[in-house]
Amino acid sequence: GRERVDKHWPTQYLMAEAAATMAGEDGADPGADQHFDASCLLTGLPDLAAQALVQCLVASGSTKLTELLTLCRAARQLVLQHAASITYFTKGASHRSGLHAACTRRSGKLHVFLVQAWDAAADRDLLSPLLFEAAQQTDAEGGRGWTAVSSLKIVGWGADEGKESAPWMHLVGPAAPHMEQLCLKCVQLQPAMYPSLAVCRQLTTLELTETTCSDAAVRELPMLASLVPSLTSLIVDSWEMAPVVEALAQQLQQLTVHEVPPQDSVREEHAVLARCKHLQQLSLPSQTVDDAWMGVLLSLPALRVLNVWRISDLQASYASATSAWELTVDVVNAAVVPKLPLASLAQLDVELELTLTADAGHVSHVAGSAVQALLPLAHQGRMPSDMAVSLVLAAGAQGPVPHTVQAALRSLHPLVAAFHPFQQLWVYLQPGLLEQFTGAEVRALAGGGSCDDLLELGVQPGAPLSHCFWSSLLPAFPKLEHVGVEHSAGDTWSLDAADLTLFLARCPKPVGVHLHNGSDASKQAFRQVMAAFKGQAEESCPFLRIVD
Repeated sequence: GRERVDKHWPTQYLMAEAAATMAGEDGADPGADQHFDASCLLTGLPDLAAQALVQCLVASGSTKLTELLTLCRAARQLVLQHAASITYFTKGASHRSGLHAACTRRSGKLHVFLVQAWDAAADRDLLSPLLFEAAQQTDAEGGRGWTAVSSLKIVGWGADEGKESAPWMHLVGPAAPHMEQLCLKCVQLQPAMYPSLAVCRQLTTLELTETTCSDAAVRELPMLASLVPSLTSLIVDSWEMAPVVEALAQQLQQLTVHEVPPQDSVREEHAVLARCKHLQQLSLPSQTVDDAWMGVLLSLPALRVLNVWRISDLQASYASATSAWELTVDVVNAAVVPKLPLASLAQLDVELELTLTADAGHVSHVAGSAVQALLPLAHQGRMPSDMAVSLVLAAGAQGPVPHTVQAALRSLHPLVAAFHPFQQLWVYLQPGLLEQFTGAEVRALAGGGSCDDLLELGVQPGAPLSHCFWSSLLPAFPKLEHVGVEHSAGDTWSLDAADLTLFLARCPKPVGVHLHNGSDASKQAFRQVMAAFKGQAEESCPFLRIVD
């Protein structure tokens, strides 16, 4: 891991430097000794271990990679061969030669992450000279700029530090003319960037995070589409970037907006989105879809892949509407399922939400209607065979309602039976629905034999697990291999170590148990169970894991 690498790094660095000295090498000398074996670099590590170290440094975002690049020829070769991404802090001119060497290498695609720094003594930014040098580089085939860089991410200092936010923007394109993706974070867009990107003929994706547009940048945005016709994918964190969406509306094929628009401007955002007639993929991971949003989405003729957070507020029915979407919804309420354009969907991936009251008959009717609407998709393979269901208490309703919970779970049986085989199920219960999650709920889930092939069961019970929960699992799910138990936020109940130990001891085959986001008391009990099986033969030992 990162801590282990960083802890021993000084020794590795000094020994590698000593090895370079013994070989008579100089990092910048093209005539250096060619006989130094890169596999012996870094304290004599074998080649595979040296590769693993480089990969670990890449994963941790360590700037030591750029130091390796300037250490010696063998170190440079190792990094150039195995590093897919490099992080560089623009604190000065050190190690720039190594960075330039990596960014002009002959093979592979490189992801470069630059963090802007400010020279307080000289009162100037340090990214501009780096990008200027990058634009002057020449690769082995005569190409200009960082020709190996396919993805460039630049993190600035934001627009509220009293400095010119991005004096380097006119250098972005010439610095990495072959890039396919440009990510900017904590910067203020300036119009000088637009013409600089005209040299980036392979640029398809622009990502803007915590980024704003200067007034001049907004005025000049209409030129962006014609300067970069290959730019078809846009990722922004908020609808404050709506002017950029509008400028690219006629060529956008993929759009991601992470946050929801302010309520007072949602109509403007609807109008901007409606102009994106060539949009094929749209991701709105925080958006709840209501009738107004559904109208806009159905007006996009090329849309094929749609990802939204929630659909729960539909008043009208869209069952007869035509859409060929691959639709992914984090949560869809059972009451609106029959209103969706299910017949024409290419694919549907949802977590089904059931709203419960004390009226078990009404809950079963609503759930049954949703199940009947989904059955054709399940039979035709247009839904994944793993499933997630959440049960929540209706506003104003009083819990616990165990009979309603069991009725809701039984109502899922026809849908579950439509999947062949049905192997994975997660059930989330809001706290307050039950006093205990018992064997009765387990049997309600498994009734009718529709879950006989289930391999993985996850529960967020919202209440303590009774002793009969564990004893009911294998009779209900004979092929079960893994059980997940997740705590809700604020849960204080604890697992019973004795109940879990007895269940695992009686299992005819090893079963995995995974504790997710457990309370401190549950973690302590879980560790007691782990200790009880410590030293048991691997082939008969259960797999126990704590996941935070």
